[in-house]
Amino acid sequence: MSLTYSASLSTLTEDERLGAELARDHISILYRTRSGGQLRKLHLAWHKILIHEFQSTHSDVISLPSGLATKLKRQLAAHCQSVAELNSEGGIPYRLDYDENEVLFRDGKWLPDRVGAGLTCATFVLAVFNAQRLPLLTVSEWPRRTYDVPTKGQSGRLVEDEHRQRKLLEKLRTYYEREQLNVKDLDSQERAIGGPRFRPEEVAVGVASSAPPIGFLEAASAGRELLSMLPKDGQT
Repeated sequence: MSLTYSASLSTLTEDERLGAELARDHISILYRTRSGGQLRKLHLAWHKILIHEFQSTHSDVISLPSGLATKLKRQLAAHCQSVAELNSEGGIPYRLDYDENEVLFRDGKWLPDRVGAGLTCATFVLAVFNAQRLPLLTVSEWPRRTYDVPTKGQSGRLVEDEHRQRKLLEKLRTYYEREQLNVKDLDSQERAIGGPRFRPEEVAVGVASSAPPIGFLEAASAGRELLSMLPKDGQT
């Protein structure tokens, strides 16, 4: 897959309505409701913390324009604005597992069918697009990974998905305890440990694709290519 990205300016050109901003371990939606308008960033930063802000330029991110047709970009941009405006209070819970068949947004408002539903930064992006019947990834292909998919000339490496899931759940438990929330509400998330994880870079590949949904092998390979373009920790 050929990816178009802006590694120098780390932003989209003025005529682009929709895209994604990728950092290490995080992804945001970029959108503007009119050509030449100011670019906005929408992302799920943490448990019930939905951030909607103007994008500022950073040297440690990559911005990828959406590969969708112009009409669909406009549709998604309008939907992103609705999601931002209708969910500014109350927030969206953080949760490790994801089911693309769940109804999570209704006309932009977070109104899930299931009590306890939630998202990560990456599945938030999946869910926003999916609410407009534009799935980015063929999620049924995502395996429980033991090794990364090797790239040409490189061997696979042990994945850290399960380790990261455990750390996130521990962080969430600490947050619940500090805020005096019911920690038992997190028990069901234990089953998600070791399960399929949709990585931010793989979702970014889906955003950049002109013909989503894309499969696991393509997303994993292109996602690793994107990560190689980001500065390593401690670099700018």
